[in-house]
Parts: sequence; C-alpha cells; structure tokens
Amino acid sequence: MEQSEKLTPEAKTLIPRDVIRALGRGIRQSLAPHTQVIGEELQKDVSITDDKDKTRISDMQNALDKTNGFIDDLETAEQVFIVPFYTGSSNLFGLYDFEFSSEKTAKDTPEADTIDIDAATTAKLRRALNHNLNNTLGKITGHSQLLSFNADSDIANLGEIILSNADHIQERLKPILNAETINITTDDLGNTRIRTTPLQPKKEKE
Repeated sequence: MEQSEKLTPEAKTLIPRDVIRALGRGIRQSLAPHTQVIGEELQKDVSITDDKDKTRISDMQNALDKTNGFIDDLETAEQVFIVPFYTGSSNLFGLYDFEFSSEKTAKDTPEADTIDIDAATTAKLRRALNHNLNNTLGKITGHSQLLSFNADSDIANLGEIILSNADHIQERLKPILNAETINITTDDLGNTRIRTTPLQPKKEKE
C-alpha cells in the first residue's frame, strides 16, 4: 500500500523479518501446487473468441500475478509493517494492510526453526492477509466459475480446472485467515508448515 498521510510511526507494527518471511514461505509452499496449475491453464492455447471471456482470462492472470507478487513481497521485502487500512477518512472496520519497504533482498535460505505468533499479532496478520488475498482470489473463483458454464467444452473444462484449484487455495488459506494463533515450523529440508489454533467464538455477555 502507499503511505497514508494519516499514518504515524506509532500506528505501524513492524513484523520481525524471520517471522514474516517464514509466513510467506509457508503460504507459498502450501499454495504452489494449485497456483502453478492455474498459471499453466491460463497459458493454454484455447480458442476464445468472446471478448468477455478474453477479459475474464486476462483478469484471472492479473489476479494470479498480484497474488504471487504479494507472497513474494512477504519473503523479500527488507521491512514489512502492518498498518491500519483507512477507507476515506477513518479506519471504520478495524482493517489492516501491509506496507513493504522498497528495498528487496533475496529470499532467506530456510533453516530448521519453530516460530509462535501470539494472538494480538495474529489478529493483525489475519486481517491484513484477508484484505490482500480475498479480493484477488475471489476474482479467479468468480471468473472461472462463469467459464465452467461455457457451451464450448474446451473453455468449460479450462474453467472447471481453474475453479477446482482456486477452491483448494481457499481451503488451504482458511485456517490462516481464521486463526487465533499461528505456529510455523521449518524442517531441515526447508519445508515450512503453518499450523493454527482456530478463532474461538466470543462468549455472549450474561
């Protein structure tokens, strides 16, 4: 996001480099089997003549590129802050966004490690991730669903494959986007796994 004049240094939360990079790496590794398939399907030489369908393909490619770019930023930005996301003049819904420093460095070489993210930080991460991922991935889901209804069997098949993988992505993200706390473990081979404890429903006041 661009720096808002309403934001002050005190409003920012700097996420430790090892934490945010491990989170980005874990998300990338979890989603890769499905983002790769979607990317391959979008590059297939399928004859599409309808302008609306062409636009849908283009929009999905842009959404995929944006998603991959966002995850890459989590792993390569020198500094990553969580900041309140303002709509108009105020932060009406307690939303958060990420602010990435312009300086980028190579992705870290994974080392065996365990990282626990507390509830307060997880709450901000959860909202910022929701803000960045739901809209872009929603476009892929919506457009692929429309393509799956196409009378042309090749286009319909393309839509069905992309939709199936988009649904798998949503399922893999769901625990993170509804987490109370997050635990990230990396093994000696660099495989990073994200475990979560789910949000507990708020108790009604008696």
